[in-house]
Amino acid sequence: MTSKLKVEQIAHTNNVSAMTIDSTGRVNLPQLIAFTAYVNDGSGVDVTVGNKVPYDVTVINKGNAYNTSTYVFTAPVAGVYWFSFSVWSNNTSSTARAAFYKNGTAVGRSDYPIGTRHQTSAYETTSASSAIELAANDTVDIRVYGATANVFGTNYFSGYLIG
Repeated sequence: MTSKLKVEQIAHTNNVSAMTIDSTGRVNLPQLIAFTAYVNDGSGVDVTVGNKVPYDVTVINKGNAYNTSTYVFTAPVAGVYWFSFSVWSNNTSSTARAAFYKNGTAVGRSDYPIGTRHQTSAYETTSASSAIELAANDTVDIRVYGATANVFGTNYFSGYLIG
């Protein structure tokens, strides 16, 4: 015997919609947590070791969990989140690196956290992605380590709640 749950909307008891399903089966999650931010500086900005990459403009910020003033994502709910970032920089004299930082600590190995490495050459774009488990109010940001990075406006940082 097969059971079917036939509904158009799933909502909390306070009537906040959690999910809708249209007549063709498409699912909409109106409470989705997702963001994409970029660096709003086409001429380049130097980001010194230990500082956050200034992703200061959002393209999307569902759930308002990303702060364009502090460059930090704060998890509104516990769960596994998928994050990605890119760093396009111009470093000719030193190796710049950038990585995910959770609550101020690099994610991954202490000597090589999950992130990118920019060799000592001219312009280069590097990127990284990772699933990161967060508790409510945990934070994630992207920081430079290794050497100062000169970053440009094509850099992005994005993330969303997987579940």
